[in-house]
Amino acid sequence: MTFPNAKRPCLPLPGQLSDTPVIRSGALLVSGDLEIGGPTLAAGFIRRGLVDEYALVVHPVILGAGTPLFPDLERPAGLRLLETRTFSSGAVYLGFATRRPRDVEDGVEREADASDRRPERTMTVMTYDELLALARRLEDHPIPTVTGRLFTVGVYLDSLVFTPSSSGLGQSDGRKAAERFLGRYNKTGSLRPGDYADITRNSSYLVGLLRAAGLR
Repeated sequence: MTFPNAKRPCLPLPGQLSDTPVIRSGALLVSGDLEIGGPTLAAGFIRRGLVDEYALVVHPVILGAGTPLFPDLERPAGLRLLETRTFSSGAVYLGFATRRPRDVEDGVEREADASDRRPERTMTVMTYDELLALARRLEDHPIPTVTGRLFTVGVYLDSLVFTPSSSGLGQSDGRKAAERFLGRYNKTGSLRPGDYADITRNSSYLVGLLRAAGLR
């Protein structure tokens, strides 16, 4: 979602925004794009047509229970496929754009023009040593994930340690996992945690760390 008239950045608090006057009016005080995770928080945005793109990761598991991904809607919402990607785990990433009324004219789908296309990303290649240096620079500073959960980062020996503020318990899956994360980041430039879920359990924290450094 993009709010071009934003006055200043702010960090939404999960669980408090799904049906407030702020959401009903769409007057969020954020700068640029806003990423939202979780069906409960996203429901209010989806119902009000505030979502421009969906980033979905489908895992090859049938749970048989859980919260529906999409809320009940008054009418169907059309989507346009932007990207697909298959991971070695069998998970599949699906990127969709929301179809707006101008996307269909006289019943015929309009071909995307230049204004619809994503801008080209200038790739930033990062080494593991640079990642460690970044972690040391931001050590003990609260950092938000894309869903607003706060954590801190530290370095033990040559590995990153992430500590969620909610639990206070540090966790790390070692240098190799972080190097695999960097390898994929340097190839794709993606800052979506779901794109790395098959290679590290700390994808949300690693993406949050890069975002905190201004890599977007």
